[in-house]
Amino acid sequence: TSHTFRRVTWKAAIDHRLSQDVMVYGSYSRGYKAGTYNTIPLSAEPANPEIVDAYEVGLKSELFGRRVRLNGALFWSDIKDPQVQTVVGTGFSAASGLINAGSARTRGAELSVTAVATSGLELRGNVTYLDAKYTDFTNAPHYEGGVLGGPSSYPILTGATDIGSEAIFPANFDATSYRLPNAPK
Repeated sequence: TSHTFRRVTWKAAIDHRLSQDVMVYGSYSRGYKAGTYNTIPLSAEPANPEIVDAYEVGLKSELFGRRVRLNGALFWSDIKDPQVQTVVGTGFSAASGLINAGSARTRGAELSVTAVATSGLELRGNVTYLDAKYTDFTNAPHYEGGVLGGPSSYPILTGATDIGSEAIFPANFDATSYRLPNAPK
């Protein structure tokens, strides 16, 4: 089979200088990650494209004769069909593949400060708060157990609904409201 993935992406932004040293801005953008086929095992249906609508408002400033830079932002992203890496069972072996969750959301705030203390010494500080969760992921794969010795000493992953503890068949569960992987608070 074949499939062509096409999407238009964009970014719209507006900014306003409150003074020569202080600017506020806002932006809205749409991002896109093409769908893909899982090749091991070969799948007739590709993972859907991932589409992100991102919103941001912020402040950029240089204060005290440009000796202090203070920047801050609030952001929010709605993600449709996020692509999630998973283990795909192929009988007695496993491969890495992609599936789609229904939707996800990230939101948060960032603040950074840079100060020139003396000539040659610059101090920097940053803080970020991130809240990233699935808002719809009812078919999330779930594996329990661990790696066992399989036929011919190949390691295998046991699933919650495995057959004879040798084949890989994950159980599905509702991961709605679970945190996104690799997105610490």
